[in-house]
Amino acid sequence: MNKKQLEFIKARSKSWHLLEGNYEDLRDTCFKLANPTEKYSLDGRIWIMHEDEYILMLSAERKFHNFLSSAKSLVDHSRVLMKNYSEAEPFTAFEERRNKIGRSPIVKLCHDLRNYFLHQKNPTDNYFTHQTWYEEENIIISRGYVRISKESLSKYSNWSKESEQIIALLENPLDIWELAKEYYDEISEFNSWVNSEFSAFLEKTY
Repeated sequence: MNKKQLEFIKARSKSWHLLEGNYEDLRDTCFKLANPTEKYSLDGRIWIMHEDEYILMLSAERKFHNFLSSAKSLVDHSRVLMKNYSEAEPFTAFEERRNKIGRSPIVKLCHDLRNYFLHQKNPTDNYFTHQTWYEEENIIISRGYVRISKESLSKYSNWSKESEQIIALLENPLDIWELAKEYYDEISEFNSWVNSEFSAFLEKTY
């Protein structure tokens, strides 16, 4: 293995680490938003809510941006790594698997969303609050979510066919955490497969 090949491997490993970290940051913030613990007394009722809910929502959107960006880096670094072995046996299998996951509607939508956030003016209707009143306890719990409305998504015109189909079928705003989880699960499986196949190849080759 030469120095350049080792650099490709390190770059891809770093990209996965960043994606995983961004995913965990997003998960933790979205969980905190949806599960407030701070209590306030107002008009004879107990409110359980985040005083800084809007800041938390902004933070969740920022972390979603970071997640999408790190996902793109991982895709690019995986492609560069395998193209460096384009004459080797694993490359054909990699291309087949990469093309398959590239056609996944969830993967397409996440990649399109990265461009949506880059080229569309930052939408202002991403933040939703759901308040539940528990009458017997006289408690109101205010839960926060970061979602993108169908109306906002429809204003952007540069969607892939797969993304357009998902958006057309939306009955509720697109929840960024649910989407990120679906994407992460698919990419995680693909990443594990690449690691396994590439490690086996290196063991036989070197």
